[in-house]
Amino acid sequence: MRADYVKVTIIAEIGSNWEGDLEKAIVHFNTSIKIKPNYLQAHKNLGVALSTMGQTQKSDYHFKIARDLARQVERNKFQNLKNSSW
Repeated sequence: MRADYVKVTIIAEIGSNWEGDLEKAIVHFNTSIKIKPNYLQAHKNLGVALSTMGQTQKSDYHFKIARDLARQVERNKFQNLKNSSW
């Protein structure tokens, strides 16, 4: 496992356990995204936190990125399955 992956996962997990402190959670999710811009879960969680704080435009932006990343993951899975030999 690469060190940056471990770091971003830990930062995102800290953000996921915000327990009411949305501002700290947002900082953690943004940090995760700076380290790994295509981290789907961080974008999704950031969208939730921003939405909860009423920052609809910003939350929509991160939800869109999360949606696009999820679609890419599914396309990659399909392509890998298509290319695998049975």
